Amino acid sequence: MNPRREGHEDDARDDALFAHLSGKRHQPSFPSHDQKQPHATRRDLRRVVLVMLTLALLRAVHVSYRNADATTKALAHLYYQAPAIALAAVWLWGVNVWIWKLMKLNPHPLVVWHLSEVKAHLTDTQVFAICTWSGVGYLTSLTAFLRFANGAASAGDSFGNNQVALETTIHNLWKAHLSAAFVYVTPLLVLLMPVATGVYPHTCGFFKQTMWRCLTSWRNKPVRFGDFFLADVLCSLAKSVSDLERSTCALLAGPHLMFSPKRDPKFGTCGSHSWHVPFMLALPSVVRLAQCLRQRADGGFLVGTDVSGKSALEKQKAKQTATANAAKYFSVFPVIFLSHLKYVVSVSCWTSLIRPLWITCAVCNTALSFYWDVAHDWELGVFGAVFQGFFGTSSAKNSEKNKPSNSPASPGTKIAGPPSHHKAGNKYLRPRLLYGPPIVYYCAISLNFLLRLSWTYKLSSHLRHNAASVLTFSVLEISRRFLWSLFRVEKAYLARQPLWLGGRA
Repeated sequence: MNPRREGHEDDARDDALFAHLSGKRHQPSFPSHDQKQPHATRRDLRRVVLVMLTLALLRAVHVSYRNADATTKALAHLYYQAPAIALAAVWLWGVNVWIWKLMKLNPHPLVVWHLSEVKAHLTDTQVFAICTWSGVGYLTSLTAFLRFANGAASAGDSFGNNQVALETTIHNLWKAHLSAAFVYVTPLLVLLMPVATGVYPHTCGFFKQTMWRCLTSWRNKPVRFGDFFLADVLCSLAKSVSDLERSTCALLAGPHLMFSPKRDPKFGTCGSHSWHVPFMLALPSVVRLAQCLRQRADGGFLVGTDVSGKSALEKQKAKQTATANAAKYFSVFPVIFLSHLKYVVSVSCWTSLIRPLWITCAVCNTALSFYWDVAHDWELGVFGAVFQGFFGTSSAKNSEKNKPSNSPASPGTKIAGPPSHHKAGNKYLRPRLLYGPPIVYYCAISLNFLLRLSWTYKLSSHLRHNAASVLTFSVLEISRRFLWSLFRVEKAYLARQPLWLGGRA
């Protein structure tokens, strides 16, 4: 294809993406007051109804959970924690898209996904609408589950073992079971709907394609930006992936087994002591490990990277970086499997040998992951400055990497929008900063370090005794991931856009 024609097509696609995500296609040029008022009134009325419905459902969940017995509470945590974290992940992604929209960057930062169909990207309004209606469905399912489970327990306590009580209990248990299955079956049906009749068909198709590429990354599948981004999000959702397997196991076991007073208190083969748990926790890291090895085999670069101007040294460095990234993901496995050994070995062996090894591996993995976030994923020069201060040697690599680019760029690589912060005070970060002054980046680095501690907690099955703590740390980890995503996308965006059209230097 003609390079000039291809460049014009890329420009047109970038402009279409900006128009789509900024919402300009859906707004009339000069709407009159009479046109705006009825639409705004209906929108406000829907919001009020949704808020009232959400508050009513939250009240019902609180009352039902408070009156539930220990078995029902344990099953509620098992069934509903994973969907809650997944819903939080979608909501946080909407926050990312909303932040990028406020910055009014053209091209839009989501151009780093290199998608031919711009409608595959949802606007922040669409993402929040999905979260709102999904949240209402989630709370409705949870309320029904608790009500039916409590009804089954009440029938058994009130009527003893007579036939009427037995039938009432069985009916309520099945209703509770189906209520829990609703939050798993519904998203699956939406994803499997035909493209012609589906909800957001372009987005669903892209998600299914990317998920399939992640699961088959060990085959001849070159790694794209969206592939590793989704796999990294799944790494933060490793606890939810494990809970998904346990929930599916419990749903297939049926209510008679799961609610039986004679059942294993740890839910037997569906419980936290099962050997399935560490394997499901490790699955997202296995996917990322396979992607890193595949990326190294492809030369160390992602799909869409222009390697024509890369030197032999840069290509060799890219391979080494992919290899080191693979080693980082491999360091996750000792943390997961040593943690699970607590349920297998004796107390003395755990205390004297396994636990010290687990602590050592956890500290090493957390430190390496934090370093990689800052130095490679965000490409900030903080660690280079620290090493230089300690060892008194300059880092040629960092100075070269943070040197402003004077090379000419094609017209399609300029950015319209807020200017970059390109000052001497950025020497410990990088020359161009998209999100504002350096203090924003130092705060992000500090917050990322604190939230990295939840990563270790999430991977350690022997620490999951308190359901509230597990939920809290899972929310912290997924929040860290979407803080990470802001700066990871920034790095890829700035690499694609070497020049700014902003006014300040």
